[in-house]
Amino acid sequence: MSKQYVTETQFQRLFVALWPEDEVRTKLADKQLELKLGDYGRLIPAANLHITLLFLGDVQLSEIPEIEGFVKSIELTPFSFSISKIGFWPHNKIVWAGPEDTKAELEDLSNQIQTGLKRYVSDRRKFTPHVTLARKVRRRVQCALTPIEWQVGKVYLVRSVLSHKGAQYKLIASSGGSG
Repeated sequence: MSKQYVTETQFQRLFVALWPEDEVRTKLADKQLELKLGDYGRLIPAANLHITLLFLGDVQLSEIPEIEGFVKSIELTPFSFSISKIGFWPHNKIVWAGPEDTKAELEDLSNQIQTGLKRYVSDRRKFTPHVTLARKVRRRVQCALTPIEWQVGKVYLVRSVLSHKGAQYKLIASSGGSG
């Protein structure tokens, strides 16, 4: 039997996310600059700032239409929450911004997506809503954050292409609703 080689064109790296409006993105990008990391970390490009609701990883091309259909079918009543704190996870060297407490609507949305797409997910981590601001951070940063109000009106299916320049994201489907 001959070996079959899998090419990366048979898969796409996907995740489901909340994508901020421009005003929220600008405020988060401004906060990144206040971190003053210098050579102590790498800021995430402002265009890539988001909250991952569910990471799917490498998905076969044949499965993507079903996932797109699920995302498009999500009926979302718009809600808002506050990004109100900056945190640091030393184990993976990430500085992040997130809500002080997870709002029920955010938790419910995450659970709905995890339940609807459970057959595509092997790693079921507890949902911790956050926006990654910087990676490879070599020291804890202290930074105050004036709360940033995030209006949620849509959920997005996003393709991630990794390269030596970092991740490039493309929004490929969204739920109904306003926003």
